[in-house]
Amino acid sequence: MELSKLLRPGDKVWLEVLAGNYKGSYPSVVEGVGRDAIVVGHPFVKSALLPLAHGTKVRVTFKGRGALYTFESRVKGRGIEGVLVLYLELPEKIDRIQRRRFVRLEVILPFYYKKGNEEKYKSGMIKDISGSGVRAVVDKGINVGDTLQVFIDLYGKSKPNKVVDMGGIIAVKAVVVRQVINPNFNDKKRKEVGMEFVEMSEKDRQKIVRFIFEKERLSRQKGLL
Repeated sequence: MELSKLLRPGDKVWLEVLAGNYKGSYPSVVEGVGRDAIVVGHPFVKSALLPLAHGTKVRVTFKGRGALYTFESRVKGRGIEGVLVLYLELPEKIDRIQRRRFVRLEVILPFYYKKGNEEKYKSGMIKDISGSGVRAVVDKGINVGDTLQVFIDLYGKSKPNKVVDMGGIIAVKAVVVRQVINPNFNDKKRKEVGMEFVEMSEKDRQKIVRFIFEKERLSRQKGLL
């Protein structure tokens, strides 16, 4: 499908810088889609222009026609079109991230959580994850209806008190909505629960969606899907 039919002026996008000191995701807005470039608002970081040199590789993610789409591009230049803008190369291909609202991925992923006014985080294990929630192993004292402060580092480099890489970090509230009955689970001190994310930013949700997309893409390359 042509990019101009998916992206229109005013649409929100996320620009993910893939390497370097400013690696991470930044919000922007489409200003226009031309024959030789995509024009987006220049992202800021801490009230200053994000320094993106010519040729910087980025991944663009956006919503369109009931799904999320992503493609890789490079910075062609900067300019002024009423506002400060970036010119991005047109993509060679566009990938559709999901066919339904939230794809769920089975994964073994450590995470941290705490309840109420507790000061210290406890560690748990995520067994599957989607853009709407997780199935996880937690302490026996966690019950349906509890609201938890959850800290997840999708790439396993950080803990709540030691943040290394903001690119894959999710800090969000989650509500325990069910206890999972698993006959193969026999840890008397822990239990499996299903949790739904609440008060979650679209930025954090897209981090999870991109994480799932990349894992599935790698599995397809290895012939596992």
